[in-house]
Amino acid sequence: MSRKYLPCSTKIILLTILSCWLRVNTIYAQAFRSYTKAVCPNQTVVYILEGIPSGYRINGASATGGAVLNSPSVNTNTNTAEYQVKWGTGATGSVAAGLQRPRKDSNGNTVWDDVPISPSPSVIIKSVFGININGPITSSGGTDLPLCGGAQTLTLSVPQYYYDDARQYPAEAYVWEIPSNFTVVNGVQATEFGAGRWLSGNSITITVPAGQFSQVVRVVIWSKDCNQNPAYGNPPATLISFAQSVVIRRTTPVISSVTASRASLTCGDRSPLTLTAITSQAGVSSFQWSLPAGWAFASGSSSNAASISVIPTGSAPAGGSNIFQIGVTARYACVVPACEASL
Repeated sequence: MSRKYLPCSTKIILLTILSCWLRVNTIYAQAFRSYTKAVCPNQTVVYILEGIPSGYRINGASATGGAVLNSPSVNTNTNTAEYQVKWGTGATGSVAAGLQRPRKDSNGNTVWDDVPISPSPSVIIKSVFGININGPITSSGGTDLPLCGGAQTLTLSVPQYYYDDARQYPAEAYVWEIPSNFTVVNGVQATEFGAGRWLSGNSITITVPAGQFSQVVRVVIWSKDCNQNPAYGNPPATLISFAQSVVIRRTTPVISSVTASRASLTCGDRSPLTLTAITSQAGVSSFQWSLPAGWAFASGSSSNAASISVIPTGSAPAGGSNIFQIGVTARYACVVPACEASL
């Protein structure tokens, strides 16, 4: 079988066409150089668009969430364009390249068509300005503390905040405002914010004192690295969220009820009757009982305990009523001055 070969001149022509095709397709691969995905509020970043064909132009370049500071144009020596973008305080931003290519219309006039660039720079702005913390401050030991609980160590937390929906960029700095009579266990003083402010993560451990109090703890998210970099010109302690707060207090105890060993008394009944006061909190130092006229404490019974034994008179209540009135006061001496709850 005979074989046929292309003439050398034909091979040279085909190679030349292939070479031109490769060069054209390389030139038309417009793309931005790699860039940092997360930026700071008021940070200026330079973006470079590469691979711009000869004859193309930049017209109408813009930045959503920021501002293009220069007037980008094509550098014909490098086939690139430079975009200087200053980002704002919003959550996200993107750059529209404004690249256009020329063509002739049916009348021979030059018109310009927009050339989409995909992907264009799209950034996460590490800003918490004007946002709310998405969730309450929770406490490992609750926020309504018993009156006689003594000093207690609590861990306070808020939900972790992320700058992006994909949860790749967490906020790392939270500034807690802690009352002066509380002790911070694991925080660092946030001197930019003044006295009583502590830098931590989304949780902080504190020790609350014994005694009676009602105090407010507040927390904000802080774009710390962005705020502390002088190149961005952000005033100190300003890149913060709205505050979340919680009240931590010693709650006042109450006497919820008094129970009796018998629900009713009959005429002439002088058998011992046991009365028991039920309180909402432990730690009562003593009870003071007020008995109906003629009633007495049973022999051997305490007169200042939660549970006492009494001897009724055996007669009906004074004034024609059929109900005996019994009063009791619980005294809590764990705080100064002592706290009393009465029923």
